[in-house]
Amino acid sequence: MENLEVISGAFETIKDTAKSLLDLNRPGKEKKEQTDVNGVIENTVVLVKSHLRHAKVRINLDLSLKIPDIMVSSQGLSHCLLNLVNNAVEAMSGASRHKSGQPGGITGGEIKIRTLPGKGNIVITVADTGPGIAEKDLHHVFDAFYTQKKKMGMGVGLSICHGFVEDHGGTIAAENSPEGGAVFTIKLPIEELGD
Repeated sequence: MENLEVISGAFETIKDTAKSLLDLNRPGKEKKEQTDVNGVIENTVVLVKSHLRHAKVRINLDLSLKIPDIMVSSQGLSHCLLNLVNNAVEAMSGASRHKSGQPGGITGGEIKIRTLPGKGNIVITVADTGPGIAEKDLHHVFDAFYTQKKKMGMGVGLSICHGFVEDHGGTIAAENSPEGGAVFTIKLPIEELGD
């Protein structure tokens, strides 16, 4: 039954991706409701557990118990997190292939997802131990159809994340960590937003 739930969730994600592509330039369509953000993160991680295991990527959750439920589309948030996690896995896999010189040389890495309360918002960070983002790409990562190095993908995942976060009155930013790897920071307002 658990596997069927995971498969069902994956099909919902595929459906949401197609819908997001169609709605790329029509934000504001998602249903917002009181949502437990930590719960959405935990459920999203379950969806990608086998993908992470295959890529030898560990996931580390540091979820604050001090963040309140907020008005947000839980499916949209999950979709946004899936995009960030998949990009991190791809970046780390590409880096290990580059180092080993062999296409199958995946050595793994780690993704850390953290939540914490901010001033009038909640903060979600998704950090990886990959190569980071090239300086020339940092200001373009949220542009639609902007992609680097990808065999698969059209470069819309981060653009969809950006649209989702903006539609919810929040912000998303990308930077490189001093320790290495990329860090995406999402801030979503705590105050209730109208539908």
